[in-house]
Amino acid sequence: MQHLSFQIKKTETYSVYHRIFDVFLNGNIRLIGYSFKRLWEASVFIALPHTRTELGFRGAVRVLVFTIVLCPLFLLYMFGLFVSPWISLWRLIFQDYGETAGDSSKANLWPALVVLYSLALFQGVLFYYRTISAYEENKLVRNVADAYGFDEASRGSVLDYLHEIKVGCEKDPSFAGGRNMITYAAQLMESTSPNRYLSGVRILDTLIRFNSGAIGSGFPGQSMLISNTIGSASSGSILHNLVQMLDSKSPYDEEIRLRAARIVEHFVIDIRLDKILQGIQCISSLLDLKPFHQPDEPLEEYGHRISVGEEGQMQVRGIQILLKLSDNENNLRIMSNTDDLVSKIVALINDKELHLQKHDKWSRDIVDPGLKLIKRFMSATTRSNNILWREISTSLEAISALESIIDYDKCDEEVKKQAIRVLAQICWDTSSVMSDQNRERFIGSLIDMFLHKSKGSQFENLAGEELAQLSFGFGSCATIILEKYGPNMIDCVGKTDSGLYNSIHRKIAADVLKHLYGNYSIDDEHFQNLKEAMIDLLPKVLREVLGWGLTETHIQRVPSYTAPAGSGLAATQDNDGRLQEALASLCATVYNRMVNTDADLADRFEDIAARMCDLAAEPLKTFSDLIQEAMQRQPPYYPPEHAMRSNDENPNECCIS
Repeated sequence: MQHLSFQIKKTETYSVYHRIFDVFLNGNIRLIGYSFKRLWEASVFIALPHTRTELGFRGAVRVLVFTIVLCPLFLLYMFGLFVSPWISLWRLIFQDYGETAGDSSKANLWPALVVLYSLALFQGVLFYYRTISAYEENKLVRNVADAYGFDEASRGSVLDYLHEIKVGCEKDPSFAGGRNMITYAAQLMESTSPNRYLSGVRILDTLIRFNSGAIGSGFPGQSMLISNTIGSASSGSILHNLVQMLDSKSPYDEEIRLRAARIVEHFVIDIRLDKILQGIQCISSLLDLKPFHQPDEPLEEYGHRISVGEEGQMQVRGIQILLKLSDNENNLRIMSNTDDLVSKIVALINDKELHLQKHDKWSRDIVDPGLKLIKRFMSATTRSNNILWREISTSLEAISALESIIDYDKCDEEVKKQAIRVLAQICWDTSSVMSDQNRERFIGSLIDMFLHKSKGSQFENLAGEELAQLSFGFGSCATIILEKYGPNMIDCVGKTDSGLYNSIHRKIAADVLKHLYGNYSIDDEHFQNLKEAMIDLLPKVLREVLGWGLTETHIQRVPSYTAPAGSGLAATQDNDGRLQEALASLCATVYNRMVNTDADLADRFEDIAARMCDLAAEPLKTFSDLIQEAMQRQPPYYPPEHAMRSNDENPNECCIS
C-alpha cells in the first residue's frame, strides 16, 4: 500500500496540471491508429461503392482525389498542434516579415506577428506538456498494474481509478485522502452498472491474488483491509451478490463468474448458506461440466478473451469452496440435504478426459477434495435426514468411480486412501446398492492389502482398520469376513514367532475376531467351523499375555519392563501394550460367548487352565481367573538383540579407541 500511496500522490500532482492544460484534446492521440484505419476504409468504400474486388479507372480517380483532398486535412488535424510550435519558433527566430518602413498601415504588423507566433508557440508548449503528462499517466498505470499483477483485461480498471482520483482532486485536493483501490473496488461492486461491477470484481480479484502470493505476504495490512472492507457485516450484500453471480447462465458472464468464484473462496469462512438465498445451488453450479459455448469459439467481452482453460478452473474453485464450507457444521447440514450435489461431484471424478490427459491435476484438484466432501457427507453427524447419504449409497456411478480409483496404479496414495474409506462406509451400509459380489471383492482387496501388502505397506494399517469396522454387526460384510477370511484372522493372531505379522497386524486381527464373536450368533454354521480353531488359539494367546512363554513344553517367565520415555523403544512397547489388551479382550469375549452357549465347553476350558498352571508352576486357577489376570497384567518387554551387550564385551572399556 505504501507503493500505491506514493503513486496516488503523483496522481494528485498530475490532476492539478490537467486542470489547467486539459484544453481540447480529448483522447485523439490514442486514436491515431484507429483514425488511419477508418480513413483507409472510407477511401476504399468510395473507390469501390459496389464491389471490393474490381478497381476500375473511375475508382482509381476517386481514391486519388480523396487522398489528395482529405489526407492533408487529416494530417493537419491530427498533427497540426505538434508542428505549429516549431513553425512559430522558426518564425520568431528568423523574423522575415517584409518591409514596413514608411507604410503607416503596416506599422503594427511586426509586433502583431511576434505576439501571434508567441501565442502559437506557447500553445504548442502547453500541448506538448499535455502529451508528456498523458504519457506519464499511462506509465503510472503500467507501473501499478505490473506491481500488483493486473492482467490486460484489468488494466483499464486501474486507469479508471486514476481518472476518478484525478477528477476528484480537481474539485477537492484532499479527495484522495482515505481512498485506495480496495475501497474503490467495494464502491464499484455496489453499483448497478454491469461495467462498473465487473471493474470492481477485477480489481478485488487481482488484489486478493497478489496478497496471497509471496510478494503480497509482506503487506499484511492490505489483507486485513480487504477482509474488513468486504467481509464485514456492512458489506454483506457484496458477498451475497458475488455468490448469486456464480449461477449466471449468460456466456458473457464467464469472466465475472471465475473472478467471483476466486473472491468467494477467499471469503468462504464468512459465508453462511442459510443467510444467502439459493446459495448452495449457486455455488454448486460451478461444478457443471458442460460449457456454455463451444471450445473453438471463445468469447470476448470488455476486451478479455475467455479461454477453455479458465472455464476448467471454475470446477476447481467450486469444489474447493464446497470443501471449505463443509468445515462449518450448519453449512455441512444444508449441503447434506441438497439434491444432485453428489452427482455433480461424481461426474467430475468420472471425467475421462481429465483422468487420462491431466491425471495429476485431476487427482490433486478434483478427486482429493471431492472424496473428502463425500466422506463428510457420510459422517454420523449429518446422517439424520441426510439426502446425500442415500444418494451416495444408491449411486452405482459413485461406487464404480471409487473402485476404479483404488485399482488405478497412477492414482495418488492419499486419494486411494480416501476412496477406501468412502467405499468401506458404502459397503457397511446395508441399504446401499452395492451387490454382495462387489462387497466380497472389496473385502478381499482389503484382506490382500492388510495381510499381503498388495498395495504396499502404506495401506496395510488402513485396510485393517476398515476390516475391523466392517466386522461389526450382523450385515453381509461380517458374514463375508467370517465365512471367507475367518481362518486368515485366526492364523494372523496365532503366529507369534514367524515374523510375518507385527503387533499392529495381530492387534487388528484380534479386534476383527472379537467383533465377529461379540455380535454374531454363536450357532451360525461358520462359527461351528471355526470353533476348534478358536479353542486351540485361546490358550496360546492367553499364555502370551501372561508372559508364560509360547509353548507347552517350555514355559518361560518373562519379567515386566517399562521402556524409558524418549528411548526409541517406547513406541514399540506401546504397540505391544495395545496388542496385549486386544488379545486379553478377545479371550474374554470368545470364552464368555462359548461357555454361555455350551456348558460342555466350560469343563474343557477348565482342563486347559489346569494344564497351563501346572506347566507354569502356578497355583491352580480357573480359565476365567486367568483371563482376569491377563486383562490386569502390564505387558512384558523383550529387549531387541542389537541393544543387548555381548558377554565378551568389557563394560569398562571405552567405545572410542
